Amino acid sequence: MPDLLRSIISRFASLFPSWLQNHGGKKDPKPPIKLGQKWTYRTVVESLRKRELLKKIEDETGTKPKEPEMMHHYAKCLMEMVNSLTEKKVE
Repeated sequence: MPDLLRSIISRFASLFPSWLQNHGGKKDPKPPIKLGQKWTYRTVVESLRKRELLKKIEDETGTKPKEPEMMHHYAKCLMEMVNSLTEKKVE
């Protein structure tokens, strides 16, 4: 009797995981990373007027692009440029 019981238990033990795998619910696959970029008003101005922004920083402060000192003035000049645009240019 114990041998019969062991054989039944071992048979169900091998069937149960495969049954769960075959009959389990499928999950919707998610992309592993977020693709694309969220565009804000500031990022649009930054990408469209990058040369103008770098020229303005160079004229006002004398630092050339790709220098560490230039980054101290970058955010300030970018916000000045964003705020100086008229409503017509914003559209």
